Amino acid sequence: MIPIVVGVLALKEPFPTEANLILLRLLAFFFIIGGRVLLSLQGEKDKSGEPLPVV
Repeated sequence: MIPIVVGVLALKEPFPTEANLILLRLLAFFFIIGGRVLLSLQGEKDKSGEPLPVV
């Protein structure tokens, strides 16, 4: 998430003014965050498919 924000600021990319483009950008951020959450919920597994013990 931080690299996206830094890239938008560094490139001085303007926020869209049309409603459909605003919705598209907000959906993209939502999907990025949602994907990160889903990936973090999977946890680490070893080759047999069993979850690794938490140390």
